Amino acid sequence: MEPTSSEWRLVTKLSTYWYEHPLACDTAEGIRRWWLADGPDVPNDVVAAALAWMVTWNLVAASTAADGRIRFRRRVDLDIAKLRRLAGIHPDASEPDES
Repeated sequence: MEPTSSEWRLVTKLSTYWYEHPLACDTAEGIRRWWLADGPDVPNDVVAAALAWMVTWNLVAASTAADGRIRFRRRVDLDIAKLRRLAGIHPDASEPDES
């Protein structure tokens, strides 16, 4: 199923975030609260749907931690070109540091 326009905007924003912070990992609530704090409030269902789409398309890995909460991170085997396209980053832009 294709994401709604709100979900697409969030997929783009998360793609940019993971492009710039390749080691970032958090729960859906943490992503909503901390990664998206500088913008308008994003409903939980939009965050969940965007993350689910990204997991389905193998952009993001979801893993259950010891505390039972699901955490999301960029897949280590991800073709960076896919993420750049989703983030709208020009193909000739330099790569960010992995720190």
